Amino acid sequence: MTKPKRHLKYLGVRKRTIELYKREVSLFFDYLSFHNIRMPTTMEMLDREIGEYINHLYQEGEAVTRAGWLLSGFRRLYPRTRRELCLAQQWYTNWTREHVPLRAVPMPWKVLLSLVGLCCHENWPHLATCLLLGFTFFLRAQEVLSLHADDIEVSLPDQSVVIRLHRTKTSKQHLQALTISDLPLAKLLSHLLSSLSSPRLWPWSSTYFRRCFTSLCTFFHLESIVASCLTRFAAGVQLTSTLPSKPLIL
Repeated sequence: MTKPKRHLKYLGVRKRTIELYKREVSLFFDYLSFHNIRMPTTMEMLDREIGEYINHLYQEGEAVTRAGWLLSGFRRLYPRTRRELCLAQQWYTNWTREHVPLRAVPMPWKVLLSLVGLCCHENWPHLATCLLLGFTFFLRAQEVLSLHADDIEVSLPDQSVVIRLHRTKTSKQHLQALTISDLPLAKLLSHLLSSLSSPRLWPWSSTYFRRCFTSLCTFFHLESIVASCLTRFAAGVQLTSTLPSKPLIL
């Protein structure tokens, strides 16, 4: 049986993103109802009420991303509002300019090597490879977990490692290649790749990866870095003189 196609309205947007849009838009209308605010009947009124709601989120200490999802949700779900939310957009922009994001606590290079070393000792080549590539090449977690062994080229004579990223958040459908020159890194990755039991670097779920990484950090009493490092590996790396040369985009 043919799988039903998604509605054209939602093409190009992930299901999870659509759910976030719908949630924030629904919470906005719940806010109006709870405070007995009259439902907007014009675009100007809607713009003002959304702006006031964004200010409410700001005053309550909510995450600025909620305001972004709200605006994007209205523009996706109600396309006629796309160019009508000038006031709300201005207030959201003011918030983003004032907002100071929390930065992750950097992970020293030696700590990463300790995590990889434990993986090697326990014969966990898949986890060791993911950690080493993720932190060395400053990759997002999903970019690492989607890699295959064929996407990685290790050249010991050239002392280099090259990885091919088929689909990233910034490059979309374009192939992107990263390279780094470091002989010890190349030797270690060459050994790890030859030990993999599957062509995929991580043949299991992302949830299982999180559990494994959390267990590693717990063993080293590094629980505080788990959340910050899993979203984007680069957020948890401290650049030191012992780190290999920065990766280059080809």
